[in-house]
Amino acid sequence: MDDSVQSLEKLAELHRRGDLSDAEFAEAKRGLLEESAAAGPAPAAPVVHFSAPAPSSYPPPPPLNETHTTPATTSIAVAPARSARWGGGWKIAVIAWIVVGLVLGIAAIIIAEVAPSSAQWTKGLVCASGERLVTNGGVVESNGGSAQGATHFYCVPANQPVTGFELLSLPEKTGSVLGLSFLLGFLIAGVLTLIGVVTVRSRN
Repeated sequence: MDDSVQSLEKLAELHRRGDLSDAEFAEAKRGLLEESAAAGPAPAAPVVHFSAPAPSSYPPPPPLNETHTTPATTSIAVAPARSARWGGGWKIAVIAWIVVGLVLGIAAIIIAEVAPSSAQWTKGLVCASGERLVTNGGVVESNGGSAQGATHFYCVPANQPVTGFELLSLPEKTGSVLGLSFLLGFLIAGVLTLIGVVTVRSRN
């Protein structure tokens, strides 16, 4: 087959140079093709067959989603439980804050009634600039024939002495002082509750 191709190429070259006429080139090409056809087709290339190994020789494939199933299930199962637990924990914290705030507020009021000097921290909040916070000194008031002691708070000029009777004409600040005492109690209770919540969560 290679000889026939080379002969055709030589004939084509001679034809291009003009050494062969069209008729001579056609006749020579026909002769080469007939000789090639008489020689028969070239032998076919050998076919190599490859046999695949038996299926049992392949390693088994890993199970699908084996490494992801358990963590996903665990996280989904644990998250609601943790959320529900802390939801109940915050409810307990709010209840504790209210109870402790009430107890501390009542205690602050009692202390202010027994020891009025302990309420001096409220002076800057209930009195104007240049005034001081004073009490009636536990004046005994009459209530339906029975006598009882009561402490009242007033704001008076800083350098002006006043008597117990003059205090009666001044606006009373007792409600503001007692309200601030309750507020102080709730603030302290809030700090204590927050510390307790942080401590419990850090241990868990």
